[in-house]
Amino acid sequence: MINRDSHACIADFGLLMIVPDRASFISTISCLEGGTIRWMSPELLDPGRFGLEDSRPTKESDSYALGMVVYEVLSRRAPFAGDNHAIAIQKIMNGERPGRPRGRRGAWFTDALWEMLELCWKPQPHDRPSLKALIQCLEDTMPPTSTTNKDVVTGADDSTVTNHGTFQFHLGPSYRASG
Repeated sequence: MINRDSHACIADFGLLMIVPDRASFISTISCLEGGTIRWMSPELLDPGRFGLEDSRPTKESDSYALGMVVYEVLSRRAPFAGDNHAIAIQKIMNGERPGRPRGRRGAWFTDALWEMLELCWKPQPHDRPSLKALIQCLEDTMPPTSTTNKDVVTGADDSTVTNHGTFQFHLGPSYRASG
């Protein structure tokens, strides 16, 4: 979603659809329940393996997906970019995660940020950090782009928008309350 100021906004990981860039084509497929395979947590791909009856998105699956989105944005590579969908699913279910980029692509991945991403990608949902913790880590990691390092605004719906450098995060009331 793009807002009025032409900023990309991320919302509803369960319904996330990626439109492929023809220049660097990596097709995406969606599950019948919604979602894009490469960004989906293991429990959404195979709920029965985790003792769940259905693949319903949760804050923990959102944490996993946001970790993948952060990886993609900062590395400029989709998760499991070199693999077809079947291999990507197999890797996710076997606990494999994207490798830490090196060189120019890895410049943004400080040790603290990489550790946080690894926590987001933990196989067990209850072991993952809150979205608030991930955003705090990003805020602590990203270099300031102006004299104002962080600007937090509370909206009419009691949501919080945090501007930090080139990133803007929006946490609705339910995420802020539960951390």
